[in-house]
Amino acid sequence: MGEMRVIGVDTKKLTKTKAVLIVKLLTPQSLKDFTMQMYCTSLEPKRGLGQSADLSILTAIKHTLPQAKSLYNIGVRVMSAADITRTMLADFNSMKGGSVFDATQVDSLDNETSERNSFGKGHNLRSVRDPSGYTRATPDPGHHDQAMRSPMRIEWIKSQGLEMQGLWSRGVFQKVLQTSLTPQDRVFSTRFHYKIKRKGGEFNKCKVRLVVHGQHIKRKGADRVGDYDDAFSPVPAASGFHTILSLATQLDMFTDHVDISQAFVQGELLPGDGHNRNVYISSPLGYEEDSRYIYRLLKPLYGMPSAARAWHTTMSALLEREGCETVGFEKSMWRVVIDSHRIPLGAHIDDFVIACANRPVLDACQKRLLEAFEVTYESPLEHYLGCEIARDPVAGTTTLSQKLYAEEILRSHGFWDIPPRNTPMKPNTRLSKDDCDPDPKQDFHCRYRGIVGSLGYLVTMTRPDLAWSYSKLSKCVQFPGIAHMEAAEHVLRYLCDTWNESITYTHGSRKPNELWGWVDADWAGDTDTRRSHTGYILMMNGGPISWKSRRQHIVSLSTSEAEFVAASQAGQKALYRRETLKDFGYQQNTATEIYEDNLACVAMSENPVQRKFSRHIDIRRYFVRELVKAGSVKLIPLRTHKMVADALTKSLPSPTFIGHRRVMMGQTPFALEFVHS
Repeated sequence: MGEMRVIGVDTKKLTKTKAVLIVKLLTPQSLKDFTMQMYCTSLEPKRGLGQSADLSILTAIKHTLPQAKSLYNIGVRVMSAADITRTMLADFNSMKGGSVFDATQVDSLDNETSERNSFGKGHNLRSVRDPSGYTRATPDPGHHDQAMRSPMRIEWIKSQGLEMQGLWSRGVFQKVLQTSLTPQDRVFSTRFHYKIKRKGGEFNKCKVRLVVHGQHIKRKGADRVGDYDDAFSPVPAASGFHTILSLATQLDMFTDHVDISQAFVQGELLPGDGHNRNVYISSPLGYEEDSRYIYRLLKPLYGMPSAARAWHTTMSALLEREGCETVGFEKSMWRVVIDSHRIPLGAHIDDFVIACANRPVLDACQKRLLEAFEVTYESPLEHYLGCEIARDPVAGTTTLSQKLYAEEILRSHGFWDIPPRNTPMKPNTRLSKDDCDPDPKQDFHCRYRGIVGSLGYLVTMTRPDLAWSYSKLSKCVQFPGIAHMEAAEHVLRYLCDTWNESITYTHGSRKPNELWGWVDADWAGDTDTRRSHTGYILMMNGGPISWKSRRQHIVSLSTSEAEFVAASQAGQKALYRRETLKDFGYQQNTATEIYEDNLACVAMSENPVQRKFSRHIDIRRYFVRELVKAGSVKLIPLRTHKMVADALTKSLPSPTFIGHRRVMMGQTPFALEFVHS
């Protein structure tokens, strides 16, 4: 038959004790696109077409794990037949897709399979550092019983012990007799939360957290009856993180990631927590104690609604004592000057990003954090909030991507190995309420909501090219129909083609550290409400730092009015970021140039022209005129075919969209020259 090359495409449960991997043949040509089943050695058919056939998957595993001799070596332990099958399905699912293997390269005397390393480079089932029982497809246990039935049971028990040891060493709680409580005191139940932490797609550690069942903790009302006063805790906008990366690229700053270990328990209880500041908890399942005793909390614990606020209050007070000042309108971003070196800081709960052009000064700043809190020092910034960051000092670039998260989305929805698409949606797509299903099936509804929800974080952090599609899909999450699901799956097909796309910031860009951007509107683009759609992108140092694609809140009576509303929204965001840059020490000395393709809108921003036709516009929309008058923003006319923000207001043909995507992602060096060409 010649060489045989296959690739995993699906898994299938045959019986209670049998599962198979479905593979598609790529060669020989006579069998191209045919599918067949691959079995574990012990489950190969004893009769029929597959009798004595070499359809084992064990050799594929052996090329990744040479020591693998049985299911035991890929994490399967003594358990029920149903649990064995579930584990086999999880392992097989992790093998779907990846690199194609050439069967002619295998020694037929030593191997039993027609596939070799189906995962491809970087997608191994396990590595030598992985604990016993772990595979890439190993799920997080949902509760204690699942953890104790898991192949990684020993690791979870160790992690539980380390968590409790850390809490005791920090003086988080103390034992008290239940008989000492007053009738007003409440005792809250607790449990262990289990999470497999991965870095760069590889196993990092098993993490266990003791958490309070916060759903039983009530906020205090006017009668002061309840368990806490306030739970709000600020975090920086994604554009703040982008701003720090952009500045660090242009100024050749070192960027470090600092993680605070068990951050919440390093805070202090707030005055309004508990009854007379007394909060009591019971011991979790898996850490049994004398039933006569409970615990009185001395510090906040995960699961308490006010824990994040307590930690932020403690952290902010320390940073203020160290001379840090908040920047702009952000309450979780700071600036400190040490030996004439500016140091921008951003903190998303317990994850810090710190940048400075001088390495010793940056180390000194981190040392102060180490002295105040127990810190896990992550060294140079490579992974942050699910993003991958790569710095190239020679080329003077920083790239920001979510490749692993995008791959996870595609694999979880079965779209990793499918024909891709060039655009997120078909040109001229218009989703309508008329396509909604008033009573969608539960599995259909959950799948649609899962796709849309997972796309949201991509759009927030690294993918402005998906912003318009996400905005349109989000309108229909309550009653999705067939047309909406087809559109969502079309976005996944586009993501399959662009899963490794990244934002790029470039050192030496034209107008260094200066903010500029594009704004556009699609007049009456929503066929259900006839509201217009706003799209804008703000750029700095070659890459985007802020973007938005959303339906406007009012109905505009003309194209110029819709564009004026969009310009007002972009102006608000520009003012917000200008204040941040000013407090970081990078004052914007000229007006922020925002390119607009509607001449009437540009004219109205500078003069009250066409008063008879524009006086009905809400006074709030004249905010942009005030910004122009103050020299904060200036609208610059631009030809429509160069309007990059057009990709955030409608579905475009492939050549136009791809060109705009390259510019908005920072992949076209000196994009300002493209605008002026």
